[in-house]
Amino acid sequence: MNRAIAALFASSISSIITYPLDTLFVTTQFKKKPQNYYSGLKIDLVCTPLSTCMFFQTYEKFLTSNNAATASIVSTFTSSAINVPLNILKRKSQTSLNIQEFNFVKTSFFDKFKNIYFITCAKKIPKNMIKYSIYENSLKVLWPYFHPSICGGLSALLSSFISNMIIFPIETSIIKVSCGIHENIFDFFRNSKLNELYNGFFMYILYSVTSNVIGHSVLELISPRYIPY
Repeated sequence: MNRAIAALFASSISSIITYPLDTLFVTTQFKKKPQNYYSGLKIDLVCTPLSTCMFFQTYEKFLTSNNAATASIVSTFTSSAINVPLNILKRKSQTSLNIQEFNFVKTSFFDKFKNIYFITCAKKIPKNMIKYSIYENSLKVLWPYFHPSICGGLSALLSSFISNMIIFPIETSIIKVSCGIHENIFDFFRNSKLNELYNGFFMYILYSVTSNVIGHSVLELISPRYIPY
């Protein structure tokens, strides 16, 4: 199966399973507990599969003549054009249904997109360079010894854990601008203390790593990178 189409299916499965963890991470920024763990799921089932499909369509094309780091850079710009606007709508749905009596910043959709798109790319480019460089090399090492799905899961576990550890504070800032806690990224970093930069860290690592492990396990199962041994 084409890797981009396989990634679309894999990300859909991963989103359904891990979505409550994402909602929990978002509501943690408000120091609240969710009332509806699946609020915004319908938008996410459009957002995540489409942006992931776009990422892998570009990634696989550029990977044939470039290394994983370079391929991930180009893929980040294309996939973020889909991910960012839909993700803003998803965050609005998550917060409007779960957060009561909060004085949200009055920011237009266009201003949110403008503030978030470039910082998202700035976050994802180094993150994906690290992630997919580790992932592809780990895959090569593990492939002769394990089933493809296990190789994908273990490689994703290592690569997503390391990359998210490094980039997490930017992820927090994007969440808070998307949800209307801060007006823009600079406002967040200017007014946040060190502990606020890592608010919800363990929940996000749990969500992100689990999501990646499931997604890449399914991806390598239905569209193996190499011929299975």
